[in-house]
Amino acid sequence: MKRAAFVYLLLIGTLACNGIDKSSDSAATQIEGAKGDSLALELATKVENAVGGQENWNKVHYLKFQFFSSRIWYWDKFKNRYRVESLKKGYRIAGTLDGKETKLWANGREETSPDSIAQYKQLAYEVWINDTYWLILPFKIKDPGVHLKYLGPRPIDSLHSATCLEMTFDQVGVTPDNLYHLYVDTTTNHIVYWEYYEHRTDTVPGLSNVWDHYQQYGPVTLSSGRGERGLKDIAVLDVLPDKLFEDITKPASEILSSSK
Repeated sequence: MKRAAFVYLLLIGTLACNGIDKSSDSAATQIEGAKGDSLALELATKVENAVGGQENWNKVHYLKFQFFSSRIWYWDKFKNRYRVESLKKGYRIAGTLDGKETKLWANGREETSPDSIAQYKQLAYEVWINDTYWLILPFKIKDPGVHLKYLGPRPIDSLHSATCLEMTFDQVGVTPDNLYHLYVDTTTNHIVYWEYYEHRTDTVPGLSNVWDHYQQYGPVTLSSGRGERGLKDIAVLDVLPDKLFEDITKPASEILSSSK
């Protein structure tokens, strides 16, 4: 399969994140929010368990990663807080994922204008959806609003094949019309390739990427390789200073250095 060119923010709107039809599966089964045929849900569970399972994912307190060469993220899962710093545009945003608190550094100063706060709060929400989905999709595969369909064995290239899952969505997120094909290794149950379709009626994917370089991070396993690009500086942490999520007047690197 030919890889399509990288599409910026292709995954916006898939925060939530049908194949073999059997008569016994005529009514969609639901497990932990996701819906689909029994083979699809069984495979989704294997994918999730292969990277540690929900129990271990729930143990992750802080997650840090760099989205390609664009943004650095710090995420406090326990308190629903985040901090994002743009490596290209220079903004720094910190707040809560429910949108109740947002602090902004942009244009070389702390911004307090309600219009600017609203604009960047929405930006943070959208890029958080996009960027985290690239990293933690295996833990989102059974989210509410996800529909899964088992497509059976599919070739990845002339030498490799995998089992394919199709993902579609209810009216959730920003772009619920997206569709994904996830190619799952039959031995490891890791996602090894994906295809993204902007609209579920599209016949050609807007993007295709390998998933490789799986590595253990604390209690979970994450993949950093995405073909020519990759996710960087991934870390699962037990401790980060509160100041990181409260003070946007200083870069994260400076705050972290001073807290040592």
